[in-house]
Amino acid sequence: CPRQPAPPPLAPSRARQESRLGQDGQVLAHRRFTLANWSNENASARRPRRRLRHEAQQAQPGRIGEVGQAAALKLAFNQLIASLSAGFAYSLALVRSAGVDVEGFMALLRASALYAPTFDKKLGRTLDGDFANPNFPLKHLLKDVRLFGRVAGETGLDVAMIKTIEAACARALGRGYGDQDYSALYEAMVPRQGSR
Repeated sequence: CPRQPAPPPLAPSRARQESRLGQDGQVLAHRRFTLANWSNENASARRPRRRLRHEAQQAQPGRIGEVGQAAALKLAFNQLIASLSAGFAYSLALVRSAGVDVEGFMALLRASALYAPTFDKKLGRTLDGDFANPNFPLKHLLKDVRLFGRVAGETGLDVAMIKTIEAACARALGRGYGDQDYSALYEAMVPRQGSR
C-alpha cells in the first residue's frame, strides 16, 4: 500500500493538550512531543493503525511484553502520578500550617533526591487555589487510582496505601473538584474553611 504523506504538525498549544492512549498503550506525551508506544505485539504482527501525530511519527515503537503488560506499565505510571501528588500535597499542607516559608521548603526539596519536577509544575496552582483548566482532571485520577487498586489487589499486593489515596481523591471530589486539575488533591489534605 502506498505511503501516505505525513499530516501537518499540530500547533504547539494544541499538541500540549493532546494525549492519546490506544488499546495497546500508545501515548503521545504531554508537553514533550514524544511518543511512547507500549505494545504486546511483535513488530511483524503489527496491524495497520490510524496515523499518529506528526511529532510522534519519528519514535521507534518498542515491545513491552505479553498481553496486559503494557496496560500494567501504564497503570504503574498513573499510580506514581497519584502517589507523588498526594505525598507532595501532604508535605506542603504541613509546611504551610506550621508557617514554614514555602520557597525555603522548595529550595531544599529541589536540591534533594526527593524532588520531582511535577512539584514545581503544580505548586503555583496549589498556592493560588486555582485548579481550573486542567490538563488531567481529578476525577480521571480517581478512576486510575481505583483501577490500580483493583488490579493490585487481584495480584495480591497490599492496597492500603492506594486506598488512602483513593479516599483523599474522593474527598476532594466530594468538595467539588472533580473537573478541576488533579493538584486539587491538596484540598483533601487541609481542613475546610471554618472547621478548625
